[in-house]
Amino acid sequence: VKLAISYIYQNQPENALTINSEIKSPQLQQLIFLALIHEGKLDQAATLAKSMNNKDADKVLEVGKTYQAAYEKAKADANNSKLSETDRKQALKDQHNWLALRKSLGGKSRYEESTNE
Repeated sequence: VKLAISYIYQNQPENALTINSEIKSPQLQQLIFLALIHEGKLDQAATLAKSMNNKDADKVLEVGKTYQAAYEKAKADANNSKLSETDRKQALKDQHNWLALRKSLGGKSRYEESTNE
C-alpha cells in the first residue's frame, strides 16, 4: 500500500491503480480516483468511478468535469490574440484558479493530513 501511495504523490496514479488491482483496497481506490481527477484524467476517473458504485464519487466527478471545462476555456482565452491583453491576463489568472479548484476536490486525505503535521 505504501508504494501505491508513493505513486499517487508522485503524480503516477496509473501505477497505483495497477498495484490496487492486486490488493483491492477501497480506500486506496478512492485516493487513486481523486488523484486522477486532480491530474485532469477525467476519463480514467470516470471508469474507476463506475467500479466504485459510489454516488459521492459521481458528484465529485461531475464537479471535476465542470472545473476542467472552465480551466480549458480560460486556457483558450489566455492564448486568444483577439482578446485584449487585460482579458488574456485575467484568463491566465482564471486558468490557475480553476486548476487549483480541481486539485482541491475531495479535500486532504488522512495520509496528507498526517504527513503535514
